[in-house]
Amino acid sequence: MTEPMAQPKTEGELKDAIDALLRSIRHERDRWDEGIATLRSWLEGPLRHATLELLAAAARRERLEFQWKLQELVEAYAPPPPPKPAAPPAPAAAPGPAAAPEFPAKANDQGWPSEPKEPEFPAKANDEAWPTKAEEPAPAAPGGAIRPEDLSLIAEDPRGFALAEHRPTGDWYLITGQDPRSGQLQMRKLSVDEKRALQAQLGVL
Repeated sequence: MTEPMAQPKTEGELKDAIDALLRSIRHERDRWDEGIATLRSWLEGPLRHATLELLAAAARRERLEFQWKLQELVEAYAPPPPPKPAAPPAPAAAPGPAAAPEFPAKANDQGWPSEPKEPEFPAKANDEAWPTKAEEPAPAAPGGAIRPEDLSLIAEDPRGFALAEHRPTGDWYLITGQDPRSGQLQMRKLSVDEKRALQAQLGVL
């Protein structure tokens, strides 16, 4: 392992140093940890805020697998989001309509005529209840977000596309990039037929 690069003293030196470091290790996977350690020391130095901004911008220009490593480092040193403001109190409910007047009973003590009741259907001869409308199933809860560390890269296209396998489930996903605002991967799950076709094309199990 080589000695870590010296801490840059100005933002101009810092930008040049980050570009040079990424250029020297992006195609040498066995040096990624060494480069990450150097970047971590700069993120803990006096230019930590500038390092964070420059590294976040540079990471978006890298290929996906290297980009994920840099994005993990940026997220580890990013400041927490500000707390959400408290919701305003709900407005007071408007008064409801006045209750309907109660009519007195007739002289013969019989109540005023009411709305006719729906007829009650008898049970079948075998005492089984008449069929009722089936209850609709409750909607399924949305799945949790997929973490980059759970993905295993299968193939990568120079145009920015990648094919990855979600190790916990075995599902395949087509990755088309990363949202620059949220940092979340933009992907879609492949169908069984699409997965089989790609397996045959790529010669992978």
